[in-house]
Amino acid sequence: MRRRAMFLVTSFVLATGGVTFAQMAPTPKKGPEMSMPAADDRQAVAVSEPTRVFVLAEMRGMLASVQGVTEAIARRDWQAAIDAAGKTGLKAFEGMPKPIMMELPEDFRIMGRETHMAFDEVAKTASATPEPSAVSAKLADALQFCVACHQTYRFTVKN
Repeated sequence: MRRRAMFLVTSFVLATGGVTFAQMAPTPKKGPEMSMPAADDRQAVAVSEPTRVFVLAEMRGMLASVQGVTEAIARRDWQAAIDAAGKTGLKAFEGMPKPIMMELPEDFRIMGRETHMAFDEVAKTASATPEPSAVSAKLADALQFCVACHQTYRFTVKN
């Protein structure tokens, strides 16, 4: 799993020419002038408005899971970590409506499945090895998929 995650992240970094969020973000300057961000060269994924809304809601759910796991680690509340990660596990991916799934590009679906599986690994680690560093490491693995996805794709609405 970890090897596949690193392969996917490396592939996307190479595909995007190594562009990072720091390079895309505006450089803060003193005074009223701000520099403009670099061009957005992420792959546009044109979908219907309902699919866009669904996928963005799913991403917010993933972020909520990250927050829940992080908070649970700080409290050493392993059941809360398991529950938070489990909300974004593979069952969530498998519950995606088929019409929405078919509208998304295959490489995006593959990355999405791997991301959900990574959250299952967070839950499994919190259950089997309830140690802050072990659970945090699995969460970091899951976040690699999030970063790779956000560096690679942007959603647009079909006309």
